[in-house]
Amino acid sequence: MNSETKGSIATPLSKYKLVFLGDQGVGKTSIINRFMFDTFDGKDHVNNSYFKCSNLSIINKVSFDNVAKWIEDVRAERGHDVIICLVGSKNDLVDKRLVQTTDGQLKAKELDVKFFEVSALSGQNVQQLFRSIANMLPGAEVSQLAQLQGGLNNKVNNNQEETKQNFQLNQNQAEEQKNEKKEKKQGSVCC
Repeated sequence: MNSETKGSIATPLSKYKLVFLGDQGVGKTSIINRFMFDTFDGKDHVNNSYFKCSNLSIINKVSFDNVAKWIEDVRAERGHDVIICLVGSKNDLVDKRLVQTTDGQLKAKELDVKFFEVSALSGQNVQQLFRSIANMLPGAEVSQLAQLQGGLNNKVNNNQEETKQNFQLNQNQAEEQKNEKKEKKQGSVCC
């Protein structure tokens, strides 16, 4: 235990596995690289890493049609107690778009999953995707409550500090007025 955590209650960090699934070339690795390293190289990668989030390219109708199979495979392996998001990637390629946002939203509703559209190229919505996933994780409510509580404590502390400053200001003003009256009395005394 280091000196920073000695004497305090440290909350252990929970670890979760995030897996991106989808057809080859739909942008899985590019989304991860954009999030983790804020980079984009646009190359297809053979990726053996074990990443779960169903991914499709909005410029690839076949990948959209395969989404149900990917999600079915996840649920067959992991059950229904898993967070699944449907992510439409490459939304920067507007003129090549074959899958509309409403199609993605309807598919997500049909499969009972969350839907996001992102662009690894521009970075659009990538941070929001990962933040949303983090907020869906078990315990996120407690973390958000703690953050809210911390924010409220800061507001209370700020209000207390502001009240102290106002009180001190009022005391100083009262003291100045008292001194002014005293000076006037001393100045008005006649020989």
